Amino acid sequence: MTPNKGYRINLSGRRFGLWTVLCFYGCRERSHSSTWLCKCACGTIRPVQSCGLLENSSCGCQATNHMTPLRKGWIDDGIGYILATRGKITQVSPAKVEELQQWHWQASLFPNGKFYIHRWATDENGNDYRLHMARHILGMERCDKRVADHANLDSLDNRDENLRMAFKTQDAYNKKVRKDSETGIKGVQFDKRVGLYYSHLWHNGVYIYLGSGKIAEEVQKLYVEAIFKLRGEFARAE
Repeated sequence: MTPNKGYRINLSGRRFGLWTVLCFYGCRERSHSSTWLCKCACGTIRPVQSCGLLENSSCGCQATNHMTPLRKGWIDDGIGYILATRGKITQVSPAKVEELQQWHWQASLFPNGKFYIHRWATDENGNDYRLHMARHILGMERCDKRVADHANLDSLDNRDENLRMAFKTQDAYNKKVRKDSETGIKGVQFDKRVGLYYSHLWHNGVYIYLGSGKIAEEVQKLYVEAIFKLRGEFARAE
């Protein structure tokens, strides 16, 4: 069954809070309100009206009464999940679920447009501070000046294999091509004066000119070869 012609948006596969829309379920005759078959993160499957997806973020498993305790963590298909505020769910390694679900995790939107998961902790002086889940998993002390780097750039993927400690310069290496790049190719610029593509980089404060050419893809090869040689596991070519 598919939505009627008057309903333009297909919600199948979309997530609203803890609900994941499976498929179109039907339409009420009087109100013409579309109903979708949805699955809650706790496993409950039932029809939900479109308006209900926005008003209710779950089947009720988030209730705070003692009869229906909040389900903060679970394991599904070999991947652990931890519930955070704002309807966000972060992936973690299955072995970490039991430990992590004991805290109340919050999701905060950062200036880079990404959500990061954190909780409030207290240091040895009794001062509260924001402890990011990634740093907690990596066992990083508050005084550690390094950062927790997400290898695949997904800030909601806090599985062990996706996290690593990095100095700020290393973390900066693991970035995608800038949105304001004229060529759209990381590490490759275009010199309008001579009509050639060229590539360069800075490494440990040293400027390195890599070469130029008429074909952007060939110049990019010079860049990719250099960064993987100099930056190792933190190098990102695209």
